[in-house]
Amino acid sequence: MDSQDKDLKVFEKICEIVSSDDFNSAQSSFYEKNCQQFSDDEENKLEYKTIYEEYVYLVEQGLEGELKVAGYDEDAINKFYESFKENMKKFEDINRDVMDLLFGMIDFQKFKDTMIQYKKGLINDTDLKPDQELIKLENTNTLDTFLEKYN
Repeated sequence: MDSQDKDLKVFEKICEIVSSDDFNSAQSSFYEKNCQQFSDDEENKLEYKTIYEEYVYLVEQGLEGELKVAGYDEDAINKFYESFKENMKKFEDINRDVMDLLFGMIDFQKFKDTMIQYKKGLINDTDLKPDQELIKLENTNTLDTFLEKYN
C-alpha cells in the first residue's frame, strides 16, 4: 500500500470517529459547557484562547487515541499530518463536513463563530455531526470516557 493509500485510510478512519455518536456528544458537551463565555463582539478575550486550546487538545488526543486503537502507529499518524495539505482537495471531495471540523481546529475564528452560533441556538447537536454513516466507537460508553480517555 502506497503512502497516499495509507493517508486515505487514516482519513476514512477519522471520518468514522468524528461521525460517531460519542464524538458528537463529547463535542456538544464541550460547546455547551463553554459557549456562554463567548460573545459577539470583536474583542478576543484571553479565556477564548484557553478554551480553544483545550478544545484542540481534546480533539487531537481523542482522534490520535482512537487511531492507535484502530491499529495506526505514531508514524502513520504523523505521515498523515505531514501530507494533509497536499491531500486537502481529495479529502474535501470525500467528506467536506469532516474537513470543516479539522479546519475548526486550526482556525480560531471559525471555532469562535461556532461557539457563538451554538450559544445563540443557531446550531445544535445534529448540525455538528458530519454527514457520514454513524459508527459507534468501540468500548466508549460515555462522554467523559471519550474526553478523558487519552488525557
